[in-house]
Amino acid sequence: MWRVVFGCVLVASVATNVLLLRQRARADAKGTSSPLVPPASKQRAPLATTRVSVPPSVVALDDEKLEQRIASAEERLYKLLPLHERFDLEPPAPDHEARLKPLWDRVLRGAPYTLECRGRVCKVETKASNDWQTSMGMDPDNMGYFDGQSIGSNGIYVQVNDEAKVAGIQWFMRLYIAMHASSAVDACKKEHPTAGSVIFKLALDAQHQLDIATTGTLANQAGGVCIRKVLESLVAAKPLPAEVTELPNDAFGIRVP
Repeated sequence: MWRVVFGCVLVASVATNVLLLRQRARADAKGTSSPLVPPASKQRAPLATTRVSVPPSVVALDDEKLEQRIASAEERLYKLLPLHERFDLEPPAPDHEARLKPLWDRVLRGAPYTLECRGRVCKVETKASNDWQTSMGMDPDNMGYFDGQSIGSNGIYVQVNDEAKVAGIQWFMRLYIAMHASSAVDACKKEHPTAGSVIFKLALDAQHQLDIATTGTLANQAGGVCIRKVLESLVAAKPLPAEVTELPNDAFGIRVP
């Protein structure tokens, strides 16, 4: 972990210094050096400096590529920060607060709490028990809102997913629950009792059409074909919302018996 952090900091530091040195050299060449530099008669003898070896791959980059390298390193470093530190760096996000308030009202069931969002990170302070985590995991309407969370003495911090991702996760989970509760799936198992499993992987293709990949020992057998038809009928009854751009990268299976 710390090696990754150090690497990100080093890349950003080296690229930034190369860029600053180039900009200063251009300014000196144009006679636009800082007016704060004292006349030669008043300058002190230069201090001894340590030469730092800059990788040729960095020196060869133009200014635009250096700026891209710096931005990439900063982005990677940001992702390594704990949520409470990201929270401190971001501006207020009242839109996220408005989105999440109904959710926290539901899962905390009337317990008092405070909610503050900055950027994609929100902080919740409450004296309620952590039973809210169970509520979020049991009801599809409460699922998918966060792609990261931390719980500690300094509060609850969560990182918010965008609305399209939330819609995709909730649609997927409703489908998963419906399949495992389906009487039609039970009928397939009784009609085709050959033991095995059928596994489904759902994804969106380039045209935003739903693709269902089927694998498992029963994928091409009567039982698996029967169960796939149940899945297709459920999808037809509850089509994928238009705003969804991605689905969870998870497969789910049905076992027989």
